[in-house]
Amino acid sequence: MNLELAFEHALNGHAILFTGAGCSMDAINLRGGKIKSGAQFASYISEKTSIDPNTTLAIAAEEYKLKFGEESLRDEIQKEFSVKKIHESHAALANIPWRRIYTTNYDNVLENAYSQIGKKLIPVTSDSEVSDFHKKSTLCVHLNGYVDQLKEKSSDSVLKLTE
Repeated sequence: MNLELAFEHALNGHAILFTGAGCSMDAINLRGGKIKSGAQFASYISEKTSIDPNTTLAIAAEEYKLKFGEESLRDEIQKEFSVKKIHESHAALANIPWRRIYTTNYDNVLENAYSQIGKKLIPVTSDSEVSDFHKKSTLCVHLNGYVDQLKEKSSDSVLKLTE
């Protein structure tokens, strides 16, 4: 398939979107900075726990919880992956009538982009009930978990803290 045909399928609502960390990098989080990748976040929380900054996210998160507690880890995750401001490219993506969106990201960038242009994007995780979703709604399947579902639940049960 050539690029022109791919664009035609997307604009006609016959394409799916798969995103990773690169999709969110120009969004601004609640801290006022750019959203970190998983490896960058692992390094950030590793430094706070005084362990090797090259530690995997799973180990860094576990060490952080041991030192500061589950609530503090949830707070760090929410400040890092909750969006204060999207980039214009996110709004452009939201204007395309995707059939479905899949993402490895925890953040709420796409949900915010949809909201800002007056559309609804429904986040779905492995914990979601399939019967809760109407067939015509645009869904964003968060493969590793979703920050807005983190509330009072354990970060282990809501997010896959892996590389």
